[in-house]
Amino acid sequence: MATYSQLRSLLGVEDTLANQPSDEFDSSTQYGAVVYGKAPGLYRELEALFGVEQVTTALAAVVEQHAFDQISDDDLHTTLGEHLGDPAAVDALWTRWMEEAHGDIAT
Repeated sequence: MATYSQLRSLLGVEDTLANQPSDEFDSSTQYGAVVYGKAPGLYRELEALFGVEQVTTALAAVVEQHAFDQISDDDLHTTLGEHLGDPAAVDALWTRWMEEAHGDIAT
C-alpha cells in the first residue's frame, strides 16, 4: 500500500493542513490526497496508541453524544480526548495529522 507521501508525490500535490475549508485547498486533487490520504493517519495512530477496540468505542461515543448534530472539528477532537482518557495525547496526534503539513513522515 502506498504511503501518503508516495501518493502525494505521484499526484504532484503539495502537503497542507487536513483541517481546513474545502475551498482552501489548491485543487480537488490536493483535497483528495490530503483528506483521504493523510487525515486517516490520525485514526491509525490513535489505534496504535490506545488500541482498536478503545478507539472504536470512543468513536461510537462521539456518534452517540452528537447524534443528529453537525459535529465540528473541535467537538470531534475534544470528545475523542475525553473518551480515550488522554486529551493531551489526542491533542498531539490531532495537531500532527490535522493541523500541520508534513505528511506521514515522522518528525
